[in-house]
Parts: sequence; C-alpha cells; structure tokens
Amino acid sequence: MSGRALRLAALVLAGLAGCGTPRSFVANPGPYDRVPGAWHEALARARIAFERGELATAHGLVEPLAREQPGLIPVWTFLQEIELARLTREGALGELAADDAEQARARLFERAERAAADAPTAEACVLAARLAPEPPAALALLAQAEALAPACVWVAYARAWWHYRARDFKAARTELQRALKLDGGHLPSVRLSATLLAGAGDYEEAAVALEVWLDRMADDPLFSSNERADALLDLAAVRVLLDDSGEALELLEALDPRALRDPGRAEAVRAAALAARDDPAEALEAVRRA
Repeated sequence: MSGRALRLAALVLAGLAGCGTPRSFVANPGPYDRVPGAWHEALARARIAFERGELATAHGLVEPLAREQPGLIPVWTFLQEIELARLTREGALGELAADDAEQARARLFERAERAAADAPTAEACVLAARLAPEPPAALALLAQAEALAPACVWVAYARAWWHYRARDFKAARTELQRALKLDGGHLPSVRLSATLLAGAGDYEEAAVALEVWLDRMADDPLFSSNERADALLDLAAVRVLLDDSGEALELLEALDPRALRDPGRAEAVRAAALAARDDPAEALEAVRRA
C-alpha cells in the first residue's frame, strides 16, 4: 500500500481508537438474551415500521412483548429507542414531555432510574444506565446491577462501552474480556470487540469479529439497518488496511445509502481503497465527494 493510501486509511479509521481484546465468539446466551423465536415476526414488523417512521405502530408491537418478559434486555433496548424517537418527535409520551432529543433522553433516564430504585433488578439498572447522561451515573447503576446479578453479561458489556466512551481503553478491555468470558457470542460485545481490535491495529482479528457480527445479526430485527451499515463500513476500512482493496470496494457497493449515517466517511474509505489500487483519479473524486 502506498504512503498516501496508508494516510487515507488512518483517517477513515479515526473513530476506531482503542485497545485490543482476545477473540472468543462461541455463543452462550444467558436468560437476558433468550428472545423467543415466536416473536421474530412481530419484532421484524416493528423494525420495518420504526425505520419507516411509523413509531406508534412499532411501539404497539414491541411494548407488549417487553412487558411479557421484563428480563429480555435486547427487546427493552429496542423499546427504549422507539420511546426516545416518539418523545423527541411528538413532544409527549404518556406522562413525559420534552422539547428536543436531549431533553427526551433525560426524561426517559429519570423514569428508568426511578423504576430501578423502586424495583431493583439487574435489567432495570442496565436499562437505566444505558440512558445515563454521563459515565459516573451509568457506572453507579451498573455497580448496583452487578450486585444483583454478578453473571449478567450486559453489566460487563455496558461498563466496557462506557469506559470506551470515556476513552479509558484499558478499563474497557478488562470489562469486555469479562463479558466475552460470560458469553463469547454476545453480539454487542462482539461488535465493541471489533472496534477495540481495530483501534489497536489487530486488523485480522477485527475483520473476523465484524464478519461474525454481520453474519449473526443478518436476520435479527433487534439490530437496525444503520448498525449494519456502520459495521460494513468499518469492515471495508479494515480491509483497506489489510491490503484487500477489492473486497473493501465490494463491501462499499453492498452498503444501503439510505442507512449510512456518515456518507462522507464512506467516500473516504472508498478513496483509500482506490488509492491502494493505484487509481488516483477515482480516489481524488471520492475525496472530493467526501
């Protein structure tokens, strides 16, 4: 790869700073992740409705399922996203009112925090921590969750995520190792593992983690098209760094442009792949688009 291509690739991976973590992706789902297969159709309809902006329909499909089995954290996180979108767009949700997205998240956090205090369970604390405004509040809730359920993989994963957000990569790695020991196939942990591995320069391992994640979430309605597009884009960037520009360009072609949260970064990855393939004119055009 040319020096110019390496510089471009470094730019496109700017969001993947971190440190490595061991690979271990054998699934061992605990009680918080055993979503009934019979729910797949309803959840798939909810995902389609949510991504079309039909928020009330999505809410009506997911809330009864979440209430039926309160311990299923992935279903509740989907419900949280729906509620956040509704409260942001509509300005009201039940007894809650908000003027914008930031206030909507704050109101939902306050409600979740009260729920965790009134009926403390590991899942209630994890869900409240997910909405916390800053790491200290989240980590305090996660400490409560761990005391209630020391083997809950979501506690370790959530701690790893918050440490990563705070750029405490050593702590993030420690917690992620613990999460993967509890459930080596826990999809959120596998995804975060890919990010940390790429940030540490372990590109082969990062590619494996991303491919595992993409394969296992392909038909899972609890993951969004935005998350899939982000992962495909990260995998394309890693492929550039592995001198596989052809594969990177194929991955970019597989991206759904409607799901891209950062089209400029996609063009930057394309530019890096084209530069690595010694196609400077096309690379320059991609840079201009970026």
